[in-house]
Amino acid sequence: MNKNIKKILLFSIFIIILIGISGVNAQEVSNDTIGSDLNDNIQVSTDTVDNTELTSNINNKDNMEKVTTKQKNIKTDDSSIDITNENYDQLGTYMNQYSTLNFVDDFDGKTIDITNGVTITSSPDYTFTNSHFTVNANGVTINNLNNKAKSNIKSDSKTIILNASNFAEYVTNRQFNENVAEGDVIDIHGELIGSQYAITLNKAVNVTSTTNDAFLNFDDQSFVISSTASGSNITGLTLRDTPINIEASNILLNNNTIGVSDEEYAIILAEEITDITISNNAIASISGRADNAINNNSVTYSSENNTNTPLYFVITDSNYNVYIPGGMTMARFIIDGDYLSFNVTSLFSVYLCYDDFTSPNITIYNTTTWVATLILGTNSATIENSIINVAPYMSTTESVLKLVNSTVIQVPSEIVGVESPFTLDIDENSSFIKQNNSVGIYGGWITMGQVAGGKAFEKTATTVYVLFYLDQYLPDIIPEIESSNGRPIVTKTTNITGIIGKIWLETLFEEGSDDSIITNVFFNESVNVTSPINNVKFINCTFNKGILVANGSNITFEGCTGDITYYEYIPIPPKTIVLTSENYNEYVTNRTFNSNVRKGDTIDMQGLFDSSLKGLTVNKPVNIISSTNDANISLDSGLDTRRTGNQFIINSRGSGTNITGIRFYNTRVTVDGAYNVSINNITYTNYMEQIGSGVGGFSIRNGASDVNVTNSTFLTHGNFGHSTLVVAGAHNVLLENNKVTGETDDVNVMGKIGNLVYITTYNTDGENYNITVRGNYIDGSKILRDNEIANTFRIQGENITVENNTIIATDYAILEQWVQGEDVLVKNFIIKDNNLTGAVGLSSQNVTMINNKLDSTTITNSTLIDNTIESLNLGHDSVLRGNTILNSIKLDENITLENNVINAEVNINTSNIICNNVIFNDKVVLNGSASNITFTDCTFNKGLYVTGTNITIENCTGNIIYLDAVLKVDTTEFVAGTTANISASIYFDDKLTNINKGKITFKVNGKTLKDSTGKVIYAKVINGTATIENYEIPSSWNDNTTIEAVYTGSTQCDSLISEKTNMTITPKALTLETSDITATIGSNITLKATLSDNTINTGKMLFKINGKTVKDANGKVIYAKVVTVRLVLIIYWMAIKPEHIL
Repeated sequence: MNKNIKKILLFSIFIIILIGISGVNAQEVSNDTIGSDLNDNIQVSTDTVDNTELTSNINNKDNMEKVTTKQKNIKTDDSSIDITNENYDQLGTYMNQYSTLNFVDDFDGKTIDITNGVTITSSPDYTFTNSHFTVNANGVTINNLNNKAKSNIKSDSKTIILNASNFAEYVTNRQFNENVAEGDVIDIHGELIGSQYAITLNKAVNVTSTTNDAFLNFDDQSFVISSTASGSNITGLTLRDTPINIEASNILLNNNTIGVSDEEYAIILAEEITDITISNNAIASISGRADNAINNNSVTYSSENNTNTPLYFVITDSNYNVYIPGGMTMARFIIDGDYLSFNVTSLFSVYLCYDDFTSPNITIYNTTTWVATLILGTNSATIENSIINVAPYMSTTESVLKLVNSTVIQVPSEIVGVESPFTLDIDENSSFIKQNNSVGIYGGWITMGQVAGGKAFEKTATTVYVLFYLDQYLPDIIPEIESSNGRPIVTKTTNITGIIGKIWLETLFEEGSDDSIITNVFFNESVNVTSPINNVKFINCTFNKGILVANGSNITFEGCTGDITYYEYIPIPPKTIVLTSENYNEYVTNRTFNSNVRKGDTIDMQGLFDSSLKGLTVNKPVNIISSTNDANISLDSGLDTRRTGNQFIINSRGSGTNITGIRFYNTRVTVDGAYNVSINNITYTNYMEQIGSGVGGFSIRNGASDVNVTNSTFLTHGNFGHSTLVVAGAHNVLLENNKVTGETDDVNVMGKIGNLVYITTYNTDGENYNITVRGNYIDGSKILRDNEIANTFRIQGENITVENNTIIATDYAILEQWVQGEDVLVKNFIIKDNNLTGAVGLSSQNVTMINNKLDSTTITNSTLIDNTIESLNLGHDSVLRGNTILNSIKLDENITLENNVINAEVNINTSNIICNNVIFNDKVVLNGSASNITFTDCTFNKGLYVTGTNITIENCTGNIIYLDAVLKVDTTEFVAGTTANISASIYFDDKLTNINKGKITFKVNGKTLKDSTGKVIYAKVINGTATIENYEIPSSWNDNTTIEAVYTGSTQCDSLISEKTNMTITPKALTLETSDITATIGSNITLKATLSDNTINTGKMLFKINGKTVKDANGKVIYAKVVTVRLVLIIYWMAIKPEHIL
């Protein structure tokens, strides 16, 4: 063979090998696999392929990578490119064109898949914080990456097969030694059983098992990932009784099976670590486990696609922003911390609570559960964009459940003692459904009654949620959706929302299902509309075998797939059916109207219908009359017909039924969840038989609405203490112009009866609201009550109006419902235009009573307007306006009385009472504890007796008697020798009274003041003040002189004596006045001076003329005596000289 032929042969061999290498690379197998397909001794030509040199030896990893690179057309020179967010989408192309990729941006969490033979770098000052690099093969060079572990970069690694035989070669003192480098792959083969194999990861490595047989049991020692192992991945391991203790951030646990026992934790996370991803794991609980799996962490936690093995999971010690994305399934999730942000789909039996059944604020969003989620002890829970089964209840009294674009279905629970009221905050796109008596939530229909919660919600939820596993069957019988051989039959207004799964059985929509809405349901078998139903809408449904519309009107479809077949029909007009006991079975099958009775028919009942007929359930909207006026339904219901038996029932499918002129004798009658029902002119009699134990003889209940009972007669004559006319969990109910009478036959137990009219929540899950009781005659005067909870009329609910009724009772005419020793409060209760004989005892607040005739009435925080009341006990914060009180009245604090006439004596010993324009025809007495009492424009025909503090009386008429008045002297400062007024006043509570009766005298130094004739001076009291006018103050009064006042007493106030008070006396100012003299020189003159004080009549005076003292001829000073009063005279006989001229 010549040289050229050898070259061609070698070149051909090389091409074949190169093609093989390229195929291996395309499958991304490991370097070891690639290496095993090559021969170290193959000689390769130095000729070029694609203008790129090939080395002649590929016996090592570097040469292998170079060959791979050549095949992928990656340039071998130092070509490079900057990778930014703008050109990131071209990364796959650049890896085939450039040998160096320089990442210069933050890639916001992007995952970058780097294959063989590429150098990756970053700008020198740049730190990767959010980008995640995954390296699929060796040979990648990494430069200038400042946060390698944080960026999850794995490179330049080797694979180490680890087993029990070579364990000591790589592990020293439970840590990887120098034979293991950062980024290595630890491939565990077989079992590592015993504490001697316990491992602490101290380097960032990838731990896996390519043989899928790694089984680790460290005898309850932990598999520790220390803080220096940040960036490690743990994949494909099975750990038994070996918890994983994570002390590092940036850790991935994927596709592992972790089982622990002896009350240990499966996974333990240290404080303040972040970026922990747990995905595709099976975390199982083995015998003896506590309900815990993850403990003591404050982390951002992600868990995805874990298997449905039961996970017992607890988070404690102040957790914040715990995040669990879609796919997490678990058996129990117990929260012990501050805040949980919960994002899960297909959740399995979730419990949200502390270990002591309390928990913090919880947020659940983007979540669908098909089994119960227990929320216990939560202060607040927000559910957003979710469909949640909740069981049993929010259990903290003040808790708030907020729904945003979500549906919550509250299913029954057997847990006892955790139900408490809570407030429901619900937006217009949400609903809260309270489920009763469901047969289960696995593969079943979830049915519900009215919207429930801590506040009344004025609408009825009628949605039925299909919450069964994929391809599962429906249960046989659910109350609101009947079933025949497993076939669901929709017979009432029912909104069906498919969450997951399919309906595999033929489905029928029959009479009563008007206005239903069916959304997102996959009907695998045929769907038939066979009855004259109206306004049924299908949205986004799939009819795998089509739907037949054979009847009805306005049946619409939006976004549906599958064949829709319409069958034209001729409407059948309503007919009249004469129904007797003889032809009963022709129209009634299994106690319900059969197909011979259609919607809208008139049933003319004639004659006697006794217990042999086993009862009747009205299951279609019909008109029931008796043209012969002799229809008598006497089914002998008895005590045991509380739920079933010989009864007359109008169920929800009978909505729209009218009943007129029928007699019921010893028959339990129930309007059960029906709406738009009219019952008129019937006679109901219960005579000496136990009818309706626990529910009532004639009851409207279980979400029934828009029900009118009018012009009818109800008589109960002894029935073992059961109620007669009952409304229980219903709304929009009218009881009008009925006569309800009770009679006790004798004093034995059978002869007693219960409440005549009972609006209650007893034995029903619904709430009463919008109930009107008008124009009825309710007579309980002849009954002997069975016990303390039975009365003539008891009531509970919201928006209740009782008007224009006559109610007669021997004790209480109206009371709230009684539950376990206390009355249940009524909200927005109006009592108007009634004539009541018997007491009204209400603890409820915000009650309004208008224009009633009332006997004894006890009310609190309410308003009473224009009533005539025999006896009133008015509680705090109430308003009494325009009423007449006949016999007695008692007032609590914070009361306003306006425009009333009160004939009873009023004793006030409370505070904050305002009386305006009230006529008191008997005495009003304030005692010492009365305070802040105001009377304005009031009339006291028998007196107001005043004591207490801060009492204001303005513009009132009548006798006002001050029991604690005080007399004070008002004037105590005088000027001697002048005239002055002397006053004293009568005060109460430091305010001047308006007393106008009685007199006051004054005593000075203990002696009564008298006039000049010696008579005692009396001063009349006018508006509380008495005054002696123009009394001349003697000069003998001084500062040591005392004065006191004495009140003689009157019908307005008892006699009073003021305190003795020292006076302040100021002497009168003294002046001397001379008289002008006209004289001639040499004549004699008379000098005269007058003192201003006329009380001075002694003493001497001298005169000065031109400053010189007047003297006699002997040079002696001439003194003049004061004569008479104030007058000083001196005769000066000396001749006047010129120097004397003034």
